[in-house]
Amino acid sequence: MNRELPPLTPTQRRDLQEAVDERAAILEFDAGQSRLQAEMQARNALRVYRYRVTDRPTEWLTLIAPGCDLDEARQTLIQRFGAERVIEVVPQPLARRKVLT
Repeated sequence: MNRELPPLTPTQRRDLQEAVDERAAILEFDAGQSRLQAEMQARNALRVYRYRVTDRPTEWLTLIAPGCDLDEARQTLIQRFGAERVIEVVPQPLARRKVLT
């Protein structure tokens, strides 16, 4: 499905940047990577999905699921909300640089 998703809210963008920063800090500290390498790896590993649990086409929520593919994300949401409530799940493309830019 090729649909135009509503833009991420400032809060959602901030949450995504925090997820990248947290994973990058762990890679930097535990793996001894440079900050730039750690941020790039963290951003590449991050998987973000938008989903709807209402009939309102403009109400999209965000799931941050590192390393999770679309089917796994859908199953996670079905377990959380029930199959009858999960209407749609789609990948959220991320900017290549900082999530907030």
